Amino acid sequence: MSDGETTWSPESGQMQLDFAVAELATRAAPMARRAAKAAREVEDECRPETVRARPGAGSGHAGEARDAYRRALELDAHHADRT
Repeated sequence: MSDGETTWSPESGQMQLDFAVAELATRAAPMARRAAKAAREVEDECRPETVRARPGAGSGHAGEARDAYRRALELDAHHADRT
């Protein structure tokens, strides 16, 4: 039932709330895709095997990359395949 402003269940008398999120999801999706892409790029750059393969990898940056990779896993452990 509705009086134009409020909707309620006629059986229970409980007010019904409209949690329509389709519009919000549509607006948020591009931001979520950009954030996921950026996270994947950072993760790929920080993988220990990627760092070891770079020229100059033995110059002390490997430890920093390893720490950054660990932080990325802490932020989202399910994002990486953890190999």
